Amino acid sequence: KELTSRADSTIMVIASLTKDMTGKVDVYRANAIRVLTGIVDSAVLAQTERYLKAALVDKDGAVASAALLAGYHLAAASPAHADVVK
Repeated sequence: KELTSRADSTIMVIASLTKDMTGKVDVYRANAIRVLTGIVDSAVLAQTERYLKAALVDKDGAVASAALLAGYHLAAASPAHADVVK
């Protein structure tokens, strides 16, 4: 939440987390999803939506669980996020 006031840092962090979400190491993917949930805003959520949807049906339980909880927390955080998460 502290990064949202610094747009230049936020973009770099989100790009790094998105790279981790698409990597092959399942632990990194699950952790990236968890962290991304805390710093994402509505504009970035639309970009990362397809990665979250793919993570929901992942064969690794930790990744699928992280994506499910991320969707739940994003929907609870804001009505704008709830529309995208549906």
